[in-house]
Amino acid sequence: MKLDILIEERDDMKLFIRKLLSLALLPANDIKKAFTCLLNDHKTLSELFKGLTNYFSSYWLKVVKPHRFSCYRNTIRTNNYLESYRRTLKLKLGSHPQIWKFTEGIAALQELTAIEKSSLENNLKIRRTADKKIVLKNEMIQYLWDLYDNGTLENDNFLHCASHTSKAFHNNNIWTNIDDINNFLMPIE
Repeated sequence: MKLDILIEERDDMKLFIRKLLSLALLPANDIKKAFTCLLNDHKTLSELFKGLTNYFSSYWLKVVKPHRFSCYRNTIRTNNYLESYRRTLKLKLGSHPQIWKFTEGIAALQELTAIEKSSLENNLKIRRTADKKIVLKNEMIQYLWDLYDNGTLENDNFLHCASHTSKAFHNNNIWTNIDDINNFLMPIE
């Protein structure tokens, strides 16, 4: 059976990949150790994902290095501003506009940017308020960092909890508030 089909069918594989993605939420100095623990704790899965784990180790850990991809304690956890701007251009101009529509669209975008700059200089908001789900997710990640820092969460439990804040790989068990984390830590008996 192909790996992509297995991933769709097996929740343990989805969880393993989300844990791998969650490594970036750890402090840079802890990422290599957490990666090794992840592989040791999930030997069967790490063997199935050998190509992926080898790639992660050889490229992300050895070439890029953890200090460059760790977003520990960062409120902005993406560097994808260019992608955001590309999306804005596509929304404002459409795909492959004719040259005159493109020129007209760029002029309008420049005018909008000047208005936004002026608004910012006058301490006015130019962006919408963050979605409630995003705010809750950020609060949960902050809480996980606090628990990690005070020693309540070790690597594996941190990765487990963090993986439940992500909807990646069709996560059917997304935690929506801090109580979900606390229930994991101290299950109701």
